[in-house]
Amino acid sequence: MNLKIERLQESASTAEIMASFEKPLDKITKKFLLNDGLDYVRVVGCMKWLWFQWLLRGSPKAITERTTAFVAEEMKRMKFSPLFNHRPRHNVLLLQCAIYASPKDQLLSLAEQVVDSSGFKNYKPQNNGELYESAWSGLFKYWILGDQRKALSEAETIWKPYLPPWLKGASKPLLSPWVHHDWNAFIQAQKKDFERLWSSGRKNGTVVKETPSETVVTVERYPVEQVWCWAHCGMALLAHRLRTVQVATDPFWFPAHALECVPV
Repeated sequence: MNLKIERLQESASTAEIMASFEKPLDKITKKFLLNDGLDYVRVVGCMKWLWFQWLLRGSPKAITERTTAFVAEEMKRMKFSPLFNHRPRHNVLLLQCAIYASPKDQLLSLAEQVVDSSGFKNYKPQNNGELYESAWSGLFKYWILGDQRKALSEAETIWKPYLPPWLKGASKPLLSPWVHHDWNAFIQAQKKDFERLWSSGRKNGTVVKETPSETVVTVERYPVEQVWCWAHCGMALLAHRLRTVQVATDPFWFPAHALECVPV
C-alpha cells in the first residue's frame, strides 16, 4: 500500500502538547488531582503520540525514554490522588502506553497498581461507563501479571455493562482468542479487524482519498480512544513481547515499526 498521511508531523506535535510530557507535579496539578481526579486527557495525548511515532518511524530508544518518564510521573499522580473519578479510563489507557514502550519492570509495576472491576478502596464502579473501563483495565492487569483465571473473569465482565461511546475497546472475536492464548485464531481475527477498520475509515472520514496508486488518510482531530484500535494494538504487543507471537500488522492501524519499539 502506498500510504500518505496528511499533516502527520503537525499532528504528532499537537499530541505532544496534549501529553504535556514535561509538566511537573506542581501546586495546580496537585489541586486538580485532589478535587477532580486523574487527568486521562494527558494520557490520551501520550497514547496518540506513540501511534504517530510508529507511523513516523521514530527512534525506539527516544520513544522508550520519553514513555518511561511519562509513565513514572503518572504512577506518582495515581498514588497522590485519592479519587476514583476518571481512574479506570486513565489506568487502562496508561497501561497501553506502558505496553507500547515501557520496560518490563515498569509495565509489571503499573499492572499491579491499576484498578480492576472490583473498584478502588471502598468504591465500586458504577454502570455508567466506569464498570466497562474498569473491566478493560482489569483484563490487561491480570493478563500482564499472568493470572489467567482473573483475566478470564474480567473478559467476561466487559460484555455485561453499559458500553460508553467515549471509550471503545476490541471486539469479542478478537479478545476471546487472545485471552485464551489461541494465537492462530488471534492472528486471523487481527486480519479481519484491520479489514473492518479500513471499511469504517472510508465511512468516517479517516480515508480522505483512495486510488489504485495511493491511499490518503488523516489523523487530525482524531479521537484515538474512540476510533483507533488501541486495545487491539495493546493485545498484539503483549502477545509479541511476552509470548514471542509473530502478530499481524497494518501500515496504518498497527505499523510494523511498533514491534521494534517495545523494549526487550
